[in-house]
Amino acid sequence: MGAICGQIGLEPRAFDEGILDGMISRLGHRGGEVTRIRWRDAWFAALSDGPPAVWPAPSQNALTVPGGVVDGRVDNERDLVAELAREGRQGGANAGHLLSTGLSAHGPAFLARLKGFYAAAVHDPTADTTWLIRDPIGMRPLYLHRTRSRILFASEIRALLADPSVRLELDPPQLRVLLSLGFNPAPHSLLKGIHKMPPGHFLQVTRGDVKVHRADALDSGELDLSFDAAVDAYRGILQGVVRRCAAEKTGILLSGGVDSSALALLRTREGKEVTTYTAGLAREGAEEDERTAAWQAARALGTVHRERMIDPSEIPALFAATARICEEPVAAAWGPLFLRLAEAATGQVKLLWSGQGAGALHGEDPVWRWVLMGEWVSGLPPLLGRVVGGVGRRIGSLKSDGTGSRILSFTEERDRIYGGFFLFDDPTLDLLLRAGHMGDRDLVPKLLDRWRDGVAGRDPVAQALHIRARTYLPEAVLMPAERLAAQNRLLLRFPYADPEVVSWLERLPASYRLEGGKGKRLHREALSAWLPAAVFSRPKRDLGDPVRSWLLGEGRQKASEWLLGPAAWIPSVLDGVRVRGLIENAGRGRANIDQLVMLLQLEHWARDTFLGSGR
Repeated sequence: MGAICGQIGLEPRAFDEGILDGMISRLGHRGGEVTRIRWRDAWFAALSDGPPAVWPAPSQNALTVPGGVVDGRVDNERDLVAELAREGRQGGANAGHLLSTGLSAHGPAFLARLKGFYAAAVHDPTADTTWLIRDPIGMRPLYLHRTRSRILFASEIRALLADPSVRLELDPPQLRVLLSLGFNPAPHSLLKGIHKMPPGHFLQVTRGDVKVHRADALDSGELDLSFDAAVDAYRGILQGVVRRCAAEKTGILLSGGVDSSALALLRTREGKEVTTYTAGLAREGAEEDERTAAWQAARALGTVHRERMIDPSEIPALFAATARICEEPVAAAWGPLFLRLAEAATGQVKLLWSGQGAGALHGEDPVWRWVLMGEWVSGLPPLLGRVVGGVGRRIGSLKSDGTGSRILSFTEERDRIYGGFFLFDDPTLDLLLRAGHMGDRDLVPKLLDRWRDGVAGRDPVAQALHIRARTYLPEAVLMPAERLAAQNRLLLRFPYADPEVVSWLERLPASYRLEGGKGKRLHREALSAWLPAAVFSRPKRDLGDPVRSWLLGEGRQKASEWLLGPAAWIPSVLDGVRVRGLIENAGRGRANIDQLVMLLQLEHWARDTFLGSGR
C-alpha cells in the first residue's frame, strides 16, 4: 500500500505548494505517513502505512543529493544493494535510495536489473535529470499531466485534479478506443490532458527536455527447451516468485479452480497460516458462483476460509463504487465482488494474492481458437483458403459476438492479430456512436502497433500474447484490482503475472502455452504435479459470473434505467435506440454480456466524473 505524487519543473519557479498539498490529501486513503523531499527542479511526496521508500531522509539536505520515491516493492532490493556495495556505492536505506543510487551510477540500464512491481520518481540534481518509471507489466499506476511550466505525476487521477488547470473533459477519440477494447491502453486515458506512463517505460526530463523511452528491452532469443524441460523450469520460477511475494499474513482470493488453489497450496507448504476468501450472491439457486469449489479446496488445504455473501440488492451500489474507485471505466464484471472481498480482508491481512492474469498470459480465452484458425487458413492455397474460410466464417457468425467470423474475414496478419481484441467491432461502433464522438477507426490499431513493433516477425500468436500482456492485462485486470485493494489499505500481488514470469514465458514457443486452440497447456501441466486431477475437471468459474447472471435476470431492468433513464449520460454520446437493442439482445443471449457491463461502467464513471464529485 502506498502512493507517490509530485511536480517536475520545466521552467524556473514552476511549483505551487498548495497543489502539492492538495495532491497529498487526495491520496490519503493510500497511506497515513507522508514524506516530502524537494530540490530546485523537483518536488516529490510519498504516502505509506509503514517505513517510506524515500531517499534522502527529510532531515538531510536534498538540494545536491540524488533521491527518489517508490510506490510498490523491489523484491530483489537486498541483492542489488550488495551489488552496488561491491562497486563502492551505498544504496541500502530503502528502495528510493537504491533506485537513485543505481540510476545515478548506471543510468536507465539499471532498471533491467529490478524485480518486483513499482512506480517511481527519481531526481539527480548533479545531472539535472528526473526520471518517472513504471514496472514492466504496469502493476502500479502512474498518471501524468503536463503544462508549459511543469509535469504533475501521481498514483491516481484524482490527485492531478488538485491543479485547477486540469480539466475534466472527455477525449472523444478515446471513447471509441474504450468501447473497441473495453479499456484505454496507455499512454492515453478517457480524459483530455491526462496520460498514463506505459508499462515498462520511463520518462526522462533533462534541463527541460522531455522524452519517453522503453525500459524493458526484449530478449529476442528463444529458449532452447523441450516442453517437458520448460514445465520443470516454470515450476521452479513460480516457486521462486511465490517465496519473494510472501508476507507474514497473506490472504488469497480462492475460487477452488486450478490457479488460486495452486497458490494456496504453495503458501501452506511454507508452514504459514493462510486465510482464503470467496464471494457469492446470497440468493437461492445461485449456481454460477465459486463458493462450493472454494470451500472444498480450502478444506483440503487447511486454510482459514472466509465467505463474503452479497445480496443482489447491493449490486447497483457496488457498480457505482467500483467505477468511482477505479477512476477509469473497464469491462470488468468481477469488480463488484472483488470490492467486497477486499473489504472482507481489511484488518485481517496486509497482503492479498490473486490468481488473475494467468488466463491472459496463457491464451485461455476461446478467441485464440479463431486466431489460430485464421493463421492456418491464411497458409492454404487461395481457392481452398476461401472455401475453408467461408465455412469457418459461417460457424463464427453463430457466436453471439461474431468474433470468429470477423477474424477469419481478415487477409492481413496485423488485422487477424488485433481481431481478437475487440469488444465492439467498427461497424457496430459506427452505428452506436453519436456524431462528434465517432473517432478514427485507425486509432486502435495504431495504439496496439506500439507494442507489436517490438515483436514483429515472431509467430502471430506470440505477438498477440505479448500485446495482450501490455494492454489488456494491466489496464483491465491489474490496475482495477489494485485500486479496489488499495481503497481498503491492502497490498495486492499477482504471482502468475509477475514480470519475471512474463518475460520468461515470452521466450518460449507460443505453442507451449497455446496448442490447438486450447490455452494454459504449459501452465496446467506444471500445476498438475501439485494438485489432484479433480481440480482440473471442475467447471470454469469466473468472479464476474454472478454479476453477469444478475444482469441477464433481475438486473436487466435496472441496467435499462441506468443507461436510458432521465439521469443517464450515455444517450449524450451513444444512440439510445442502439443501446436499447443491445440490452435486449444481451438478455436473449444474442450479444456479448460484457458489452453491457462496459456501458454500465462507463455510465457510472461519467456520472461520478462529470455530474458528481469527480473533482
